[in-house]
Amino acid sequence: MNDKTQVQVIARAAAILHALEDEADGLSLGQIAQRVNLARSTVQRIVAALAAEKFLIAASPNGRVRLGPTILRLAASARTDFVAIARPFLVQLSNELKETVDLAVVKKDHLVFIDQVIGSHRLRAVSAVGETFPLHCTANGKAYLAGLETDAIARLIGASYEQRTPRTLTRLEDLLKDLKSVRKTGVAFDREEHTQGICAAGVATRDPLGNVIAISVPVPAQRVAIAAYNDETHVEENRRLYRQKFDLADQIVGDRYGYRRPAGGFFLWLDVSAQGGSEAATLALWREAGVRVVPGCYLAREQADGSNPGADYVRVAMVQKEDITAEALHRLVAVLG
Repeated sequence: MNDKTQVQVIARAAAILHALEDEADGLSLGQIAQRVNLARSTVQRIVAALAAEKFLIAASPNGRVRLGPTILRLAASARTDFVAIARPFLVQLSNELKETVDLAVVKKDHLVFIDQVIGSHRLRAVSAVGETFPLHCTANGKAYLAGLETDAIARLIGASYEQRTPRTLTRLEDLLKDLKSVRKTGVAFDREEHTQGICAAGVATRDPLGNVIAISVPVPAQRVAIAAYNDETHVEENRRLYRQKFDLADQIVGDRYGYRRPAGGFFLWLDVSAQGGSEAATLALWREAGVRVVPGCYLAREQADGSNPGADYVRVAMVQKEDITAEALHRLVAVLG
């Protein structure tokens, strides 16, 4: 038998094994031959060889076969090897973050932790290997659910869930909203939803056998709060975005309505006394342009003489995206004149 023929036999044997995947009741030789597009006699010879090594076993008295115990042993060995392969990466991640890192597998409607590297912080989150966790309120569980369709999620875990903490999402509707952001970023978060005082970030992927695995980093909520408080990155980004929107206001509004670029915040105060005052201008903007502003008279208190310092102003919140803000300012100018 030449090398090409040997490779062909191996490929055909692999095709037969694949054909029997998820076939708990097995298949007949004829069914296998049809699926792999081989002669029945060829399938019979390869099946006999695979059965001799227990890759296949009889599934019925009338000749049906299914995957055998050798496959299970090899799969278990591959799973063990995967844990060994993954561990150096878990250790590296734990060293970089100084936090605990967990490795879990999905078993129907829950997770099972199969490995863990404990973080170096004295205050740390630790769970036992072998412990099980629900999917709806854990970071790694939600990372897995984000890869499923809505119907599949409902079939798997239902539409209402146990409330583990005051922050647990207990309805499918709320969980699906959370999963939208997970699908965008690829990272899921547990915000004290499983255990009070513990937050976590998690991702899901697949091992070489196609089984879902999940990696999560649980962190004491106190440390998360401190890290968020000390993080100025999002602050600088928000300032940059507001500067861009105020640049738009400089260009579009210009010197109309007593406009002045504010030194801080995200509101514009515009003088609309020439447009009939704050209430009249607010109604006109909503009715004619679909632009929402707040009448200044609603935000100020009447003085002793009966006057209202906000009566001649409207407040514009610059909180939308840049393109929407530009469109709204153009509409505002078109209505107010």
